Amino acid sequence: MDSLRYLTTKFFFNEASYTVPGGTIAGTQFYQVPFNMKQYETFTITVGNIRYLVTEVPDRAFWEKLNTVPYSSDIPQYVFRYQNQVGVFPIPASSGNTITFNFKRRIKDLSIADYTTGTISVTNGSATVTGSGTSWTNLVNANDLWLQVAGPLGDNEWYQISSISGSTITLFNQYQGVTGSSLTYTIGEVSLLPEDYQDLPIYRALQVYFTTRVVDLKRAQSFKELYDIGFEKLSSEFGSKSYSVAISAGIDGVENPNLFLMQGQ
Repeated sequence: MDSLRYLTTKFFFNEASYTVPGGTIAGTQFYQVPFNMKQYETFTITVGNIRYLVTEVPDRAFWEKLNTVPYSSDIPQYVFRYQNQVGVFPIPASSGNTITFNFKRRIKDLSIADYTTGTISVTNGSATVTGSGTSWTNLVNANDLWLQVAGPLGDNEWYQISSISGSTITLFNQYQGVTGSSLTYTIGEVSLLPEDYQDLPIYRALQVYFTTRVVDLKRAQSFKELYDIGFEKLSSEFGSKSYSVAISAGIDGVENPNLFLMQGQ
């Protein structure tokens, strides 16, 4: 599980976004963080049409100096995380400005059994799934659940669930299979790691096992090599800025397209 958490966090498969209900409150400096937040990547406050990216303070002493004298403004400058809250400086002067966390969420163990009761109806190009003879009211944390429409009539792909309401499921993406009704299905939890790389935590665990519990260095080395090869492929496929918010510090600066050469220069 430790290896799964490491890989998921390193390659940003656990990113999420959360908007504080009601936004800012005039005169209120501290706000509750998302319950499942591990660390935030960005913290923004939107005032009118302007979205401010708020800078995190370097330490507690800096925060205390900022707040020597109470000061209110709707132009945020700094944010300070303390326990399960974040403080904003200056203190918001108005209510209703949107507060948004973009963050890495904690990885929880897969613990919910697959659910297959009843049948469903799906429509090609629609994100709405309708159940018949189902009882989805006991399914919690819908965003952690995925839906698979079984073959041969279904496309056997996994679709992440956005919400569940009564006998209706809304998917994050539109269903790409053939329209059909009375179809069998599976709702289940799926590892955040891409399917091709879900063996990596197993390889890592076996390497540790054969190094510490049942010492067999030859086997340990074999599993280490499998892990290293898979990690390199994972890094190659998902480690670029196209898939991750981690942008290399060595990237070249952006050139101004207006600074073109004039004739004779």
